[in-house]
Parts: sequence; structure tokens; C-alpha cells
Amino acid sequence: MAGLLSVGACIKPLAAWALATFRDALETPRALEASPGTKSMDFVIVDFFPAMKAWLVFAGWKLMRLSLELFSDLDEDASALGLLAMKSNLPDKGFSSAR
Repeated sequence: MAGLLSVGACIKPLAAWALATFRDALETPRALEASPGTKSMDFVIVDFFPAMKAWLVFAGWKLMRLSLELFSDLDEDASALGLLAMKSNLPDKGFSSAR
């Protein structure tokens, strides 16, 4: 998917998927790693590392370009800020360098 985004294919759905991955990992309150009391259904930040790495390795330049262009032509749910981003008073939905 990241490879497709890197060449400009299916920009809206793939950009939304990338943004949702980073939002769920970095803008949502969650533990860094599992602890003995963590339920198997609770995602922790390290669960997202392989997906975030793939997005950055294969489409990092495209994600940066979308951020510099303030690309926000996405579904409202896909571009919404996570709770931690809202608490940080980030004004942007969609891609931005601040985000």
C-alpha cells in the first residue's frame, strides 16, 4: 500500500489509511508496550511500529509532501485529530508538518 501511495496511486484512500495509522499510534492515549495487566485486545504503541515503518520507508517522501501541501481532501473521520493532538491544540485536520 505504501508503495502504491509513493507513486501516486489511490492517493485519497491510501493517504487516509496512512494518516489513520499514525493517528492511532501517536495521537491516541495508549501504553508504549504491553504489561502483565494488558489485555490481548488492547493495542500498544509498539504494535504499530511495523506499519509506521513501512509507511515511512516506502512512502515517507510522499507523506512529507502531503504534509507540506496541507493535504486535507479526505473523509472527515480519516483526517480527524486524535485526542492527544486535540489536547496539543493542533489546528489542522489532514496532513500538516505540525502534525
